[in-house]
Amino acid sequence: MKPIEHQEISGLIDGQLAPADAERVRQAIAGDETLRAEHEELAALDNDLKAIAATAAFQPHVSLLPSPAGFPFSTPALIAAVLVLRLALKTMPTASGCVIAAGVLALLIWGMVRLVKAQEREWLIPSHSDGAAF
Repeated sequence: MKPIEHQEISGLIDGQLAPADAERVRQAIAGDETLRAEHEELAALDNDLKAIAATAAFQPHVSLLPSPAGFPFSTPALIAAVLVLRLALKTMPTASGCVIAAGVLALLIWGMVRLVKAQEREWLIPSHSDGAAF
C-alpha cells in the first residue's frame, strides 16, 4: 500500500480527494496512530483558521449620503441617469444615441452641480444658533 502523505490528509479535510482516495486515506488514518494524530491536529487547525477568517472577513457597510432638503430622490436619480447614459452609448452607437447620451450627460452634470451646491449649503456650512461666524 502506498504511504499516506501530508497533502492527502489535508485534501481529505478540505474534501478535495476523489472518493476512492478519500476512503484509502481514512483507512490508513484509522490504522495508524501517527496519521490519526496528524489528522486531528490538521482538522483542529483548519477549524481554528475558519473561525478566525469568519470573524476577520471584510464586510463593508456602505450607505449613500442622505439627499439634501428639496432633493428627495437626487442620489437614485443620478445613479439612474448614469445607467441610462451607459445604456444609450451601448445600444445606440449612431447619431441618435450620441444625442441622447449628450442630453443625459448634460442633465447629469446639471443635477450633480445642483446637488453639490445644496450639500454645501446644508452640510458643509456650520449653523450656529447665535449667528456667529468662525
